[in-house]
Amino acid sequence: MVVKKKLMTAEELEQLDKSDPETRMDMRYELVRGKLIKMPPAGPEHSGTQASATAVVGSFVRAHDLGRVYAGDPGFVLERGPDTVRAPDICFIAKERLHLVESRQAPFFGMMVPDLAIEVESEGRTRRQRAERVRDFLERGVQIYIYLRHSDRTATVHEPGREPRLLGPDAVLTSDPVLPGFRCRVADLF
Repeated sequence: MVVKKKLMTAEELEQLDKSDPETRMDMRYELVRGKLIKMPPAGPEHSGTQASATAVVGSFVRAHDLGRVYAGDPGFVLERGPDTVRAPDICFIAKERLHLVESRQAPFFGMMVPDLAIEVESEGRTRRQRAERVRDFLERGVQIYIYLRHSDRTATVHEPGREPRLLGPDAVLTSDPVLPGFRCRVADLF
């Protein structure tokens, strides 16, 4: 007889008891098609890159009153039955869509996606896992997904219906039409 493990829901992920040794407080979690995925705490390179990129993008968004930037792995429920909850390192939600999140009291943003998602290279994540994350976000409506690789200070820009673009440290990153007028050297994000 095959015993099938019960799949977890987004609501069960919200209620996760991090005092339980199986779900330690120092771990981060996502839910992928009902399966709990443990992610180790971010290291110094990851954290530093996340802080730098958040500052650059956040300053531009604030200065132009475009919406709001969120950091620290905010969770988005991307699908139900079985549930998938993904947490980009940094994301942007346009001003005209903020009403969808400002009234929420839950730890997740709910059934929506950000306009822009930024991921920072993480130790231990395979190429297949990265590709699956990109696909999950793009298929559900993220307009731009940027993957920052601190090991060589590059950015890979993913957009629906286009081939990914690899940008070196001296290249200029743009994100029109999501952040109209945004321009920065890729190296400035690190």
